[in-house]
Amino acid sequence: WIMPLNKVFDTLNPVENKFDIVIVDEASQSDISSLILLYMAKKIIVVGDDKQVSPSDVGVNIDKINMFRRKYIKGNVANDDLYGVRASLYSIVSTTFQPISLREHFRSVPEIIEYSNKTSYNNQILPLRDSSSSILKPAIVEYKVDGKRENKVNKVETETIVNLIEACLSMEEYKNSSFGIISLLGDEQAELIQNLIVKRISAVDIENHKILCGNPASFQGDERDVIFISLVDSSEENKTLRLVGDGIEGATRKRYNVAVSRAKDQLWIVHSIDKNNLKEGDLRKELFEYIDSVKENTFEKTIDEHRIISEFENEIIKYLLEKNYTVKQQLRVGSYDIDIVAIYNNKKIIIECDGKNSNCSQEEIIINLAEQEVLERCGWEFIRVRASQYFRNPDKAIKELILQLEDKGIYPNNKEIHSNKIDLLDSIKAEALELMERYEEN
Repeated sequence: WIMPLNKVFDTLNPVENKFDIVIVDEASQSDISSLILLYMAKKIIVVGDDKQVSPSDVGVNIDKINMFRRKYIKGNVANDDLYGVRASLYSIVSTTFQPISLREHFRSVPEIIEYSNKTSYNNQILPLRDSSSSILKPAIVEYKVDGKRENKVNKVETETIVNLIEACLSMEEYKNSSFGIISLLGDEQAELIQNLIVKRISAVDIENHKILCGNPASFQGDERDVIFISLVDSSEENKTLRLVGDGIEGATRKRYNVAVSRAKDQLWIVHSIDKNNLKEGDLRKELFEYIDSVKENTFEKTIDEHRIISEFENEIIKYLLEKNYTVKQQLRVGSYDIDIVAIYNNKKIIIECDGKNSNCSQEEIIINLAEQEVLERCGWEFIRVRASQYFRNPDKAIKELILQLEDKGIYPNNKEIHSNKIDLLDSIKAEALELMERYEEN
């Protein structure tokens, strides 16, 4: 059975319907009504993230809830203070059972997920995707406009985001991309953007590109290739903006974490804020500072320098360097160690040296292939070179390696590949401005 909670309550009788195992996904969004699932299962697997959006108390009669708590569970249930309107199944269960942390991250390129890693997960996340797995560059775009917040909407940001999406849809690079738009200030801005999208973009394109507008909670458990975030707020002359802090029980930080981490390949921050007017401790200031820092980071981790490199690996590296290839040794991707990475422009290919250890067991070979399968799902490409083939006929093995590198778009540094391609970001901006002028004229 796979169903949402409301369907469980409507369809199943907790007294009669029992399961051997119940798996609850997005449990950090499941409120205390989901505790009934514990009664329906011999064993339960609770999957969630306490750094993402928790249940909301909007529209809930808190006094009534507190009355029921005092009447029925106070003094009768341990930790009765946990069972409030903002409590989730995840938070309740995690007080008794130690969570198992899944740290490897598959969704976003490192430039995007590293924001959440630093601000919400204490640098415990191990990104598996590489920047080169996406052709949408740069991965994060800060786009300032001259907008003004009116109540909870910003019309200039709305127009800009819709124009940018229209511009993206006209570009070959975005032909298979999905799009999401997230308002970080209520639902009104998301509704305004949604209405303009329906007016300007065909239903076919909306369906094909899975264009969705909403708040961070609307996207929890979801993802898009490209996410546009509207900050909505605007600066006023000689006035410091109100502080946007972590919020009650970290609720605001959780919304920022969800909003940013929904983007797989590219994230746009569209705003009307003078960054100099933001106070220390403001989440928006923290976000802007992170965006500035991205330009200086490579997000690559090096393996322990004392690791022994085999003669076979050295032979391959020596040859590639002599032929002016850009090569990096001993990189760490997530929890996996990479022997050699060949690089050309933004393209990276892993060169795996099979048989570098003469005493390599069958079990180790199976583990290596399993690791390759995981990394290939994250966009990495592999070339494998066998030691037995190399030492039997080095020239032939190297020739085959070079052909495979060229086939995957990896060339020596002295080889010029001509391209008339205009920078993607400049193309989108120019197209969006042209659209805005056209709409204003009409």
